[in-house]
Amino acid sequence: MSAVAMGLPATTVRHRAVLHAVPTDPSTSYPQVARSQGTCPKGPRRSAFRLTQRGRLVRTLLVFGAVSLVMSLALARVFGPGAPVADHATTVRPGQTLTEIARVELPELPSTDAIARLRELNGLSGTAIVAGQSLLIPAG
Repeated sequence: MSAVAMGLPATTVRHRAVLHAVPTDPSTSYPQVARSQGTCPKGPRRSAFRLTQRGRLVRTLLVFGAVSLVMSLALARVFGPGAPVADHATTVRPGQTLTEIARVELPELPSTDAIARLRELNGLSGTAIVAGQSLLIPAG
């Protein structure tokens, strides 16, 4: 029966009847079922945290920056500095040490760096060299 037929003004009717599903499983409550079906009087549950347009932009830029950082580190590891390139070769004279050869052949580098580059390029495990041995000298 309508509100007008009952003699009430139409403005006093505020709610209309809504049928809700009643859960048959005792482990679920009525609001859970009603919200999942979208029939709850309060409407679907919404997150308490909402981002503004600026917040979404900042979040997107942060995610993009993090992904870019990870990718650049991965690429640097894959395509990192390769083996040193040999510029020329020299033959070890009697009495020469690896330190002397490093000072003469690579004067622009500190001794420790020059020795490390000579060892890496020539596959030496230590600083021991012998007269007559040929050593590759790395480029600049």
